Amino acid sequence: MLSGRQAGVSVRGWDFDSAALATTPLANLPATNTPEAAWYQTLVKDAIT
Repeated sequence: MLSGRQAGVSVRGWDFDSAALATTPLANLPATNTPEAAWYQTLVKDAIT
């Protein structure tokens, strides 16, 4: 996932269950089992339009 993002490719990340699992740059579409969780909302706040 990280090499894809560094190459500028769109990446879908699965099973993000903690902000600590985030990569830099962030996956374009990080998926979680708890989308209502505050940490997830903060993580993707700029990605949600």
